[in-house]
Amino acid sequence: MTPTIGDTARGRFAGVRMIIRNNAHWYAAAALVAALSSAIAETQRATTVRLAGGTIAAGTALMTVASLAVSHYIYDTSPLMRWDWLGDLRQYPARWLNLHAGADEATPALRQLFGQSSGTVIDIFDASQMKSRSIAVARRAGAAVDPVAGDSLDDLPDGAAFDTVYVIFAAHELRHPDARVRLFARIRRLLATGGSVIVVEHTRNLANLAAFGPGAFHFFSRHTWLRTFSTAGFRVRETRSMTAFVSAFVLEVTE
Repeated sequence: MTPTIGDTARGRFAGVRMIIRNNAHWYAAAALVAALSSAIAETQRATTVRLAGGTIAAGTALMTVASLAVSHYIYDTSPLMRWDWLGDLRQYPARWLNLHAGADEATPALRQLFGQSSGTVIDIFDASQMKSRSIAVARRAGAAVDPVAGDSLDDLPDGAAFDTVYVIFAAHELRHPDARVRLFARIRRLLATGGSVIVVEHTRNLANLAAFGPGAFHFFSRHTWLRTFSTAGFRVRETRSMTAFVSAFVLEVTE
């Protein structure tokens, strides 16, 4: 389904192609495991060994296909990628800030919805904290959208007074709890009175575990996110399931 907001030229399978590109090393490893297990099942005489090899090969293939099918649904055909929910969650902020870590598909939609002059875009990539191969590949692919000069939240003065701050599929790249708390504490100081933070992330739940297997452990649980938000001085005003795999948290400052 073609998105109605944002990049309307986005291809039908752009999302799943992005997932394959960014995680090619994992898919290559899965293909190798499946091939070796299948070879064992074909060549070994022991029934138990053949059964184990066949089971591993079939399970690996099934999990790979399932993860790609779910990725296509999430990033190509689900309502998430039509982006109109951005306006539904926070109606027309006068000033908005979008934080990303290099793979940014939200900015074009935000500008289309809320106006280009009212928005600021910052790349929060931190090489000391964000070390996964997937994010390195995404950044090399040039997915970032013209972040502000200085490329740092610290270049914005306290009291910058943004009505809404968007953090979409970016905060989980900070793997250490303290780093995530520092990010949201900094965001808190940049909010206007009554402002909101929109955080969109996969959560480590049964749906993601079924779809992505061990890969789901790259996601954090809902409890982990709630603890991060609370420690940084936020409470959750609303939680919305964008799909069974992705949640949007609407945060407001704790009084």
